[in-house]
Amino acid sequence: MPNFELNYDEYYVAFLDVLGFKELVMSENKKSELDKYFNLVSGSILAIKNRKKPLESVLISDSVVLAYPKRSGVMDDLRELCFAVARIQYALAVNGFWLRGGISSGKLSIEQSKNIVAGPALVKAYRLENIAVYPRVIVDPSLILDFSTIKREFTTALNTHQTPDWDGNLIWRDSGGHVLLNLDDDVMFIDYFAPLKTNFSIARDDVFWKIRDQIYRKQENYAKYRWLAQYLLLSIDEAQLKADPAFEKQITGIF
Repeated sequence: MPNFELNYDEYYVAFLDVLGFKELVMSENKKSELDKYFNLVSGSILAIKNRKKPLESVLISDSVVLAYPKRSGVMDDLRELCFAVARIQYALAVNGFWLRGGISSGKLSIEQSKNIVAGPALVKAYRLENIAVYPRVIVDPSLILDFSTIKREFTTALNTHQTPDWDGNLIWRDSGGHVLLNLDDDVMFIDYFAPLKTNFSIARDDVFWKIRDQIYRKQENYAKYRWLAQYLLLSIDEAQLKADPAFEKQITGIF
């Protein structure tokens, strides 16, 4: 019998779960979509690891676990994990795959070569995924206490970065530009539509039609994808939106 022992270290951990995965698996004509999902996730993780950062990962069916070594008081470590999540979420979103999840920290044992991962940090991230409700990845509010600060200072610090290949915030901050529309400000979550703020033509139409396809598919989808449509709308600069009245009519009429 192998003599395996869990070796705990301190990590920032993300647990990610893809929505609608069961239907993909059970559908006889969706194998190509499954192949695309695994290729997108694997390719995104490989690209991130090529930056020579100590990101660790385990991919099991519809779940992805990402872990980044945690040094006390070093926000760059948390920022790197948030960037990894944002990049994966964006790559999947523009291809019609939606993630829900949580980011936390604590003790974790991870063996990438054996696809083994366990520990209290994973449990905390998993519990956050269970309460995320919408296609978003929640950041554990207890992480604010790690840096002896408050929410606004915490999110501002995370969003102040020079991360290559990511243009915009890592954590969602509502600009307040849309008076009649806002997202429930009940959690901190990864701002994976951030690239759309500076160039909303990037994959914009693809994302819209993929949301449209889901929001009307069945009643149980409506609340989740209505939130997603609101998030897309709030992620687009209002001046740019007004410059494209046809698209504005489509996105505001989806609700």
